Amino acid sequence: MLFDVDPRTGVPWHQVTHIHALCDGLRRYVNEVRRMGLLGQSADGLDSRYVPLSPESWEALAAPLESLLRQAEAVAYAAGDQQAEPARRGFAATRTALSSRLAEMEEIISDLKPRNLQKSYGQLPAAVIPALDEAACAMESLLEEARRVLACARPASAVEETSSPTSPGRPSAGRGPGQAA
Repeated sequence: MLFDVDPRTGVPWHQVTHIHALCDGLRRYVNEVRRMGLLGQSADGLDSRYVPLSPESWEALAAPLESLLRQAEAVAYAAGDQQAEPARRGFAATRTALSSRLAEMEEIISDLKPRNLQKSYGQLPAAVIPALDEAACAMESLLEEARRVLACARPASAVEETSSPTSPGRPSAGRGPGQAA
């Protein structure tokens, strides 16, 4: 098989890792919503403050958010076991993680293009459009270069490859949602 798989679910490790990353993203956003809506705190580090929701409104919002967290935890468990402790993953996992981040950057760059930005946020001043379009095109070129480099990248020679299913650091099977390692 091309990719090692989770022994419990049969899902390839690179997919398990990506599903866990997506679920972690949901968890981070729920925590941000909680900080803003309940405490009035921002996550931007600029000391911005928000007006918290009323206790009744927060309670109504908290219920679906908690259900969303439980659902995300169940999805992550169904995909495969998360690693019990940080361990070095194989080079394929490194390449997959880097490629995923490049794809996220690609989405951000696409959102910066004037035509896409204006669809969601309205007309930009005419003087800004050419500079923003030029910057987005330059960013796309840089991202293409990064993808080409990544496609040819090799692991560091001093790094031991750990990509076999019996490698140390592979997750232990059998943990479910809410179970500690």
